[in-house]
Amino acid sequence: MSEQGYLLRELDTCDLDALLELEYLIFPLSWSKEQYAGLLRTGGCKIFGAFRAGRLWGYTSVQIVPAAGEMEVHNLAVCPEARGRQLGVSLMKLALDLAKKSGMVRAVLEVRVGNAQALGLYERMGFVRCGARRAYYANPTEDALILEYRFG
Repeated sequence: MSEQGYLLRELDTCDLDALLELEYLIFPLSWSKEQYAGLLRTGGCKIFGAFRAGRLWGYTSVQIVPAAGEMEVHNLAVCPEARGRQLGVSLMKLALDLAKKSGMVRAVLEVRVGNAQALGLYERMGFVRCGARRAYYANPTEDALILEYRFG
C-alpha cells in the first residue's frame, strides 16, 4: 500500500535493524531486537512500517488477542522530521483495519500523560480515555493514560 509517497507494509525479522534504529532515536527506553523477534515468532503480533527511499520513517507494533477480542498497541513511532505528514494516522489505520477484519471489538494502548502530540492523534482517531497507570513509564517517571477504541 502506498500513502503520500510512503510504502506501507508489514515488517518481518529482516526489518528489525531499521526498526531498532528508529526506536532508539525516539524512545528513551527501547525494546531490544530479541524482544521484537520474540513477538514476531509468537504469532498475533504485527508490525507495520512506512518506507521511503529505502528508509523506515515510522512504524506501529500491535498484538491481536482473539481470546480477549482486542488489539493491544505496543508502539507507534514516527521519525521527528516526518511528523505532521499523517504517517502515524496511516499506520494506526492499517492496524485498526487489521483488528476489525480479525473480529476484535476494541483496541487499547497506553500513552504518556505528557505526550500531548500522541494523545491528540489518538483522540482525533476516536480513542477515549478509560483509565490510568501511576508511574508507568520510567526515564522520566510519568503516568500513563489508558485509551480504548471500540469497533462498531
